[in-house]
Amino acid sequence: MTERSEGIKKHGPVVTPSDEGGPMTERSEGIKKHAPVVTPSDTGGFMTAAGPIRRDGRGDPFFDGAAEDRLVVPRCASCERWFAPDATGCPGCGTDDLTWAEATGEAMLVSWAVTHSRTGETAPLALVELAEGPWMYTRLETDSPRAGLPLRARFVHPDEGESYPVFEERDR
Repeated sequence: MTERSEGIKKHGPVVTPSDEGGPMTERSEGIKKHAPVVTPSDTGGFMTAAGPIRRDGRGDPFFDGAAEDRLVVPRCASCERWFAPDATGCPGCGTDDLTWAEATGEAMLVSWAVTHSRTGETAPLALVELAEGPWMYTRLETDSPRAGLPLRARFVHPDEGESYPVFEERDR
């Protein structure tokens, strides 16, 4: 084990590109780090270790949708591709003019890791593939994560900060 790999804890498959830029490969290690985590706040909502989630202006439609229990993500009107909320342009056709559209909120679990705060609280974080195609990072709420698990978005509305989606098992 190298100095850099200290603190790695097995949680689930992590999909990464191969060194040659070829097809995706799987590693069965998730990373345990003391990174900002989402934890229950004193106000009954969730917040990151750095504080409540705040919008910065670039993702206003995403947060507006979440406040209305809708998953809204960027979509290219020209080539009809869907993108994760942080996308700024379409690599397919080159346009920077993405529109925001409502997604179904259904997804499949690709990978997950559990972050651990210094206080011992944990937060399961996930990479999910939306039914429309893009992958996005999110919070995961399930007792039995596994690759390919069908998920759906549920929305959290904290007393302080922005509303945001979490993903849970579709059968819940």
